[in-house]
Amino acid sequence: MPNCDINSKEYHSLMDLATKQAVTGIVAQSITDKKLNIKLSPEDAVKTLMQFQHIQQLNVLINAELIALAELFNKHNIKFIVFKGQTNAINYPHPLSRIPGDIDFYVPQEDLDKAISILKKEWNANIENNGSLHHLEFTHNRVLFEMHFAVLGFYSSRQKEVFEKIALSRPVSFVEINGHNIPTFEPLINIVYTFAHLWYHLLELGVGLRQMCDLAKLIEIAFPENDENNEEKAGKLAEILNEKCVILQSL
Repeated sequence: MPNCDINSKEYHSLMDLATKQAVTGIVAQSITDKKLNIKLSPEDAVKTLMQFQHIQQLNVLINAELIALAELFNKHNIKFIVFKGQTNAINYPHPLSRIPGDIDFYVPQEDLDKAISILKKEWNANIENNGSLHHLEFTHNRVLFEMHFAVLGFYSSRQKEVFEKIALSRPVSFVEINGHNIPTFEPLINIVYTFAHLWYHLLELGVGLRQMCDLAKLIEIAFPENDENNEEKAGKLAEILNEKCVILQSL
């Protein structure tokens, strides 16, 4: 709330909740926004600024690594699609405020062996499968990468095939990060994927507010206010969601 004082007890309650919901950076950015005129104790103000700067620095590092990956794969003509993470952060008013995680990207089966070979050769990557049914892992410059050979983990291999057919049959979109075009899902597929991933987390791990914010921003981007094509796009989204009931039948 603008133009208010937050005492230390209220501040710690707020930041504890923000941490649990993985939105610490968004809350910290809002608190430090001078236009909102939120007053904290000097100690809490310094702590908030340090938290916000740390999250920004992490985002800068991960963006740099994402761009390096894109340049590497483009150089070797390896097809890939990045999703979640930084491709969602770019939709926020302050992209560096979103708490980052790892870098998730998909490589089609025909390019997977080549991608593994190039990563080992040029990045000296130690690529591992830690029991996952849909991705391999490696670390580069302290950043965790998850290289998906399946877009999303499904309990049914048939439903996995159907979902990937839907997702990968549509044109790739690009988001710009620091002047570089990064391939990602087109907006409607991104909504479906994010919803499916959110549903998976709800069943298996729990859902934080960050995932809900990601989904809300994707919907806002895909359906801008007063866009005369919104009704048509909503119909296409419904078709994607209903095809074989891919989301709700398989998660």
